[in-house]
Amino acid sequence: MAPSYYKKSQGTISNEKLLGNGNWQTWTVKKILRSEVYTGDLVQGQTKIIDHRQVKAARDEWTVVRGTHEAIISRELFDTVQKNLDHAAAKREQTEVRPYTPNILRGKVFCAQCGGNLHRMRCPRKKGADRYAFHCISNSRVGKKDCPGVFIYEESLLTSLADMIQEELNTALGQYSLSLAQTAHLASERAKLQEKIASRRRDTHRLRESIRGLYEHLVEGILSKDEYFSLKGSYETKIEQLAAEIGQLESGVAAIDRQIEEYRTLEKDAEDIRKNRELTAELMPGHFGH
Repeated sequence: MAPSYYKKSQGTISNEKLLGNGNWQTWTVKKILRSEVYTGDLVQGQTKIIDHRQVKAARDEWTVVRGTHEAIISRELFDTVQKNLDHAAAKREQTEVRPYTPNILRGKVFCAQCGGNLHRMRCPRKKGADRYAFHCISNSRVGKKDCPGVFIYEESLLTSLADMIQEELNTALGQYSLSLAQTAHLASERAKLQEKIASRRRDTHRLRESIRGLYEHLVEGILSKDEYFSLKGSYETKIEQLAAEIGQLESGVAAIDRQIEEYRTLEKDAEDIRKNRELTAELMPGHFGH
């Protein structure tokens, strides 16, 4: 019986969502095989706090008290299991590990049968580069009858995805073409906006010069204080209005620039896929089912 189901039978767990699928997890079994508590010994100090973080302590730092409770397995059996585990670990470390190629589909490919995340595996070849494939591991992790199984080579999957993405890009380009059919008109509109911005900035400059002139007239006695502050306030209000207009006009220019840049980016992506069929992680949509 898996730990979660045992806890349910004891009344410790009542929420069904905490039960899992009822099968033992690999890491749980490994933890049990490595635990000396089943030999009747008490082991403490396996972790310690360093810089406010809990980390594993070295084995010679542990505190072991022999024979504190009834043993479930013999010390001889436990030691044999440890030797086998250590031997397997050492063998894995001695095996030459070639780095995997980047997995641009990580977390985005799912089994259409059971919904599980497809596992990427390397298929070594004596001649040529290794191949990669995606397959469902529900049968090995959950149960042999849980999924009919799915297997697909990565190159086949990427080819299909390239076709799908190219079709989407072509559709998007077609939609953008409708709005960009009058490219000359867009350029003309952008030029008009830029001219209006330049005009508003010239007006702002003239108003600031006028405010400086008002102060000189005040000093020379041409204007009274009341006249000075009244005119100065009027000019400053106009400057604020011009600044707001300039902001709106610049937003219009930025919108046109974004529209053109988005089109160019889509066009480049579509052209890259047409030429070399190479996909990148940035081009990947949310997730796929196979």
